[in-house]
Amino acid sequence: MQEELFDACDEQGNPKGERVTRADAHTKGIWHHTVHLYLVRKVGDDFAFLMHLRAKTKDLNPDKWDTRFGGHVLAGMSIADTARRELKEEVGLNLEYYKIVEGVVTKRDNFPNREFTHTFFVEVPEDVPVQFEDGEVQRVEWMTAKEIIASMQTKSRPWAGSLQGFQETLKVLQERWKG
Repeated sequence: MQEELFDACDEQGNPKGERVTRADAHTKGIWHHTVHLYLVRKVGDDFAFLMHLRAKTKDLNPDKWDTRFGGHVLAGMSIADTARRELKEEVGLNLEYYKIVEGVVTKRDNFPNREFTHTFFVEVPEDVPVQFEDGEVQRVEWMTAKEIIASMQTKSRPWAGSLQGFQETLKVLQERWKG
């Protein structure tokens, strides 16, 4: 299996015209782009998120619950194409069938992992049919934002993300959600 290649970028997110391996990007601190997709639905005055348990074989945060789907922008791919690919690969959904709310781009300097993360909120119904096609997801479960926050505070589940990060994401969703 050939190693993934990323387009390297500078500290402002601009392409440098270089391609780097995933390993080099994550060990040498090379800036690159990622996409995070939050699958959500409105539940009264709260939002429910489709959570997933990451595969035990993942290199980052294995066997932990995650609030988002997504992945790295591969060399030569656009942000939009990456969002479509990741949603299709991870849960078998076609992005074009759902309402999408664009989030923010976050610069994440967790040296040596340095990323510009593009976020999107995808409105899906509670009974959305999901399939785990690429082996990155063990199972999914709906949780409201209040339930997620409580779980992160009590550490009742192992989480891939932080409480602060989730609260910041929720704030963006609340500000940008219409309807």
